[in-house]
Amino acid sequence: MGRKVKGFFAGKRPWSIIKDQVLGSYMSPYIAKVNTLGRPILLIDGYAGPGVFEDGKPGSPMIMCQAAERYAKGKWQAIFLNNEQEYHDKLTQVIQRAGWSGSAKPRLGDSMVLLQTLPATLKDQSVFLYLDPFGPTGCEFALLQPFLERDPKYSTEIILTMSMPGMPRLAARHATSDGRQEERSIKSNHLLLTKIFGGEYWKDILLSQSGTREEREYRLIEAYRAKLAGYLPYTGFCPVRDRIDRRIKYFRQGSKGRQRT
Repeated sequence: MGRKVKGFFAGKRPWSIIKDQVLGSYMSPYIAKVNTLGRPILLIDGYAGPGVFEDGKPGSPMIMCQAAERYAKGKWQAIFLNNEQEYHDKLTQVIQRAGWSGSAKPRLGDSMVLLQTLPATLKDQSVFLYLDPFGPTGCEFALLQPFLERDPKYSTEIILTMSMPGMPRLAARHATSDGRQEERSIKSNHLLLTKIFGGEYWKDILLSQSGTREEREYRLIEAYRAKLAGYLPYTGFCPVRDRIDRRIKYFRQGSKGRQRT
C-alpha cells in the first residue's frame, strides 16, 4: 500500500501529529529498555515514506533513528520499506545527510512482499515493527503472525495503525442485511476484512444492528486486541481523532512480547 496521495507529506495533519507523538513518546523508553538486554536492535518501518515532511517535520523513520542514536548508538539497525521510488530516494538522502547509512537501510519494493521475507532473516534481535499504511489494508494478520510467533525469549514489539473509516464501508452492513452478500464486490471486501482481522469474528460486530458506529468500532478493536493477546502478553490501543469533537479516524494498536530470562 503506497502513500502516493497528493499533498500527503506536505505537512502533518492533526491525526499525523498525534500518531507521531505516540510513536515518539514510545521510542525513547523502548530503545533505552531493550538496549539493556545486550542484543542487537532491529527497527522495521513497513510504510516509511520520505522520512521528512515538506514543512521539515520528522516522519517516522527520523523519529525512530533519533531515539536509537540517542539510547543505543552503534547497537541498532533499521529497515525502511517504500514502494514509491520518489519516497525511497528522498528517504535515502535524509538518512545519508544524517550520517545513519551504516545502520538504516531503505528498501524499495512492495512492502507487503518485503515484510513476508523478513521473519526468515531474524535471529536474536530485539525487533520493533511499525506499520502505518495508508488506508485499511497493509496490516493483514498473516503479515503479523510470523512476528507474533517468534520465540518468546526474544523481544518483539509491534505498533500498527488500524484505519477505521474504511471498515464499515468494506462490511457493507446495509447491503448485507438486504441479502446482497454474494455479490462479487461485497464478497471480496468481506474476505479482505477477514484477512485484516485474522478471522470472521468481525461479522458479529460490524454487521450488527445494535449500538452506534463508534461502539461497534470499539468492540471490534477490543476483539482484535484479544486475538493479539493470544500471542503476546501485553496489548493495548488508543483512538486517534481528526479533532476531539470528531469521529475516530484510526486506532493505534500496540503489542509487546515478553523476554524470558
